[in-house]
This record gives sequence, structure tokens and C-alpha cells, in this order.
Amino acid sequence: MRIHDLRHTFGTRAAAATVPLTALRDVMGHGTIEMTMRYAHATDEGKRRVVEAVGKKIARPKKMDTKWTQRKVMGE
Repeated sequence: MRIHDLRHTFGTRAAAATVPLTALRDVMGHGTIEMTMRYAHATDEGKRRVVEAVGKKIARPKKMDTKWTQRKVMGE
């Protein structure tokens, strides 16, 4: 275990806690977001939360007015 390993752990856990990369970059003292991204590894749990969050944002289809739809199909 090295101090460098702790930086990776810190970056990964901060990213999993949805800390903005720009803030994490500043706290870790990196000059670029690309360097910060080397330290902020994605975890399976973090990936699962992202997929769930996107799923909640997807618009659910509105319930159709079946009476209106039936009339249109029947040519009324």
C-alpha cells in the first residue's frame, strides 16, 4: 500500500458520491480533468446508480384514450 493508492481510492469514492469532476480536480490538485479521470475509477455500484437515474428520467408513455383510439380505428 502506497500513498498513491490512497489517491486512487479517494478519487474513486468521490466520483461514486457524484462529486463534480471539476471540484475533484481542484481538490486533488490536478491541472486537467483528464488526469482526474485517471484517478476516478467507475465502480459497478456507481454504474448501476447511473443506469437507474437515467431510467427514472425517461418519459413514460402517456396512457392512451382507448375510446378515442377505438373510434378512429372504426372510422367513426
